[in-house]
Amino acid sequence: MKAIVAARREDERENQIRVDEETMYRRWLLSLRGLRHDLLNDIQVLTGYFQLQKLEDCRRYLERMNQRLQQESLLLQLDYAPLVVYLMTFNYLQDVIRLEVELDECVALTDLIISPREFYEMIKRWLDMYCRYAAPSKQEDVPLENNHLLLGIRMLPRQLEVTFDYVGYWRAGLAKKEIRRCMDELMQFGIQCTVDVHSEQESVLKMTVPRQS
Repeated sequence: MKAIVAARREDERENQIRVDEETMYRRWLLSLRGLRHDLLNDIQVLTGYFQLQKLEDCRRYLERMNQRLQQESLLLQLDYAPLVVYLMTFNYLQDVIRLEVELDECVALTDLIISPREFYEMIKRWLDMYCRYAAPSKQEDVPLENNHLLLGIRMLPRQLEVTFDYVGYWRAGLAKKEIRRCMDELMQFGIQCTVDVHSEQESVLKMTVPRQS
């Protein structure tokens, strides 16, 4: 009987692995499609500037492109593929928030007191929450194009600091209770969270994850 149960659990585990891999491949495909769309849009904008002889606008646009590509390069170097795929595809799978990621040059997720998978799940939980409370109800007519979230990740000597800096439509009252619940749960793992700003137009939250001693 035990052998049957063990075999069934192993089959379930392998099936879950296959599902996770298929999900990741689909997200990668969406990311490639989105990046291609962004590249074509960049070419169109630059072509317009050249045709109009707006060389200074062209130079500034190229600088912004270079900064964006540098951050994408750092993101691709993160040592946990599901997190990379999730962040790379985030803007292509929802239309509530525009996410921008800002990374330090060296971010090592394997150096934390939690596993890379647990770190990924925490990031996903916070971003899912921001999407949920940044979306207006069906009765509200609110433009979403100004909803912007800057996710900053930087490695400090003793901890990894994660900042969620959101500006836009924000149902602060409804979000407050869930934010507090998440903070209390993370505190049990030694992860500190602070809310610096919490209003109807802005939310700034910081999370610090200790590094292994």
